[in-house]
Amino acid sequence: VNTNLTLAINSAASIGCCVTNVGPTDIQEQRKHIILGLIWQLIRKCIVDSVTLAKHGELAALLRDGETLDDLSKLKPEELLMRWVNFQLERAGCNRRMKNFNDDIHDSEIYSYLMNQISPDHMKKSMITKDETMGKGDLKLRANDIWSNANTMDCGSLITPEAIFMAKDPKERNDNLHLGFVATLFNMYPAMDPPAEPVDLTAYEETLEEKTYRNWMNSLGVTPYVNHLYTGLQDGLVLLQLLEMIHPNSVNWKIANNTFDVKKVLYQKTSNCNLFVDSARKQGIKLVNISGNDIFEENKKLVLGTCFSLMQAYLYTLLKKVRKGSDTFKADEKEILNWTNQMLAQADEPEPPLANFRDKRLLTSWPICAVVNSIVPGTACKDQMSSDNFQNAVYSLSCARKAGAKVYALPEHIVNMDGKMIMTIFVCLMIEYHTRQAIINGDQVAATGF
Repeated sequence: VNTNLTLAINSAASIGCCVTNVGPTDIQEQRKHIILGLIWQLIRKCIVDSVTLAKHGELAALLRDGETLDDLSKLKPEELLMRWVNFQLERAGCNRRMKNFNDDIHDSEIYSYLMNQISPDHMKKSMITKDETMGKGDLKLRANDIWSNANTMDCGSLITPEAIFMAKDPKERNDNLHLGFVATLFNMYPAMDPPAEPVDLTAYEETLEEKTYRNWMNSLGVTPYVNHLYTGLQDGLVLLQLLEMIHPNSVNWKIANNTFDVKKVLYQKTSNCNLFVDSARKQGIKLVNISGNDIFEENKKLVLGTCFSLMQAYLYTLLKKVRKGSDTFKADEKEILNWTNQMLAQADEPEPPLANFRDKRLLTSWPICAVVNSIVPGTACKDQMSSDNFQNAVYSLSCARKAGAKVYALPEHIVNMDGKMIMTIFVCLMIEYHTRQAIINGDQVAATGF
């Protein structure tokens, strides 16, 4: 059970769920708030975060005057869903507009018009009409109608009548439930026509690198949640939070701008980015040819380089903290490779050393499994390997996470022979190895890591 929960938690982290201070024991002890929080994050990943322009070209119809597709692509899923609701309300002839996921929906009017507008004709015969619902003065009866219609549409699993008519109550409301419900309605019944002319959306698709860094940041619990990498980092606040996690007390928060004045917003955001660059360099983090203005202007190449430098610094700092004799230990690629080859030599079936982290033998992913087995014997089984390198990569990463390593790399990184991301896999395994050694030696300070 413990290893299954470890795999689940570390896999959740790899897709961007915040699992700081969440361990297998928390779930085994049925700590309600932790379990519900993790479940909501998984639900959000499944049905909310998929609402993007790149995945739903029909959302181009939601463009407002003066906006571009680039502007639309940077909106949060919540904002896109709200626009979609209001788009459908306008088509339905409803004067109401949705501005939030609580007060605006407590009287059931918006839901009634929305569901009537988007439901297929063959379902409408079995549904309660909006006129019938809105003719009832009792909000509880209206909410019951909405719930009944939601079940008819096979999308009522996240909602209850109480959640609707009590949505205005600060103590009882749950915005997440309504966000999830609206996302479910959109995913099942978008009721939008495809663009009249073909729209090239490839420019708005998230790259593998962008997804990896965004997931890593979100797994650490930064606020606000990063939906779009470049826009999410533009004001410097998330970067400052990450730097503070890596090097506590390295950020002078007294001069950071946590809120923004409309008249000074450009200056304030750029100032935050400059503060990050200066503070990071003082801590020895390598930031090449980048200024705060480059971050603010969303220079993709330079921002991606900065993200990797931060991720590397984070992993190296954690490695130094859990490694015995850290005062003399220098975390770098050479040390990681030496340790990896030592672990390969200690495997039950010793493996030849790797030349580097682009060694062609890594294509099979077995060297990763061999290191995992050196840490936790029997975790990976060679019989599970196949001729499909991608499936082998999936398996090896699952084994690493099952062993306890919080690995952020993806299978594509392995099959594409991305050396720097492959190296992070072994750094994470090295962290897990030394954490286990610290526990064996009774060094609880080192074992706790961050």
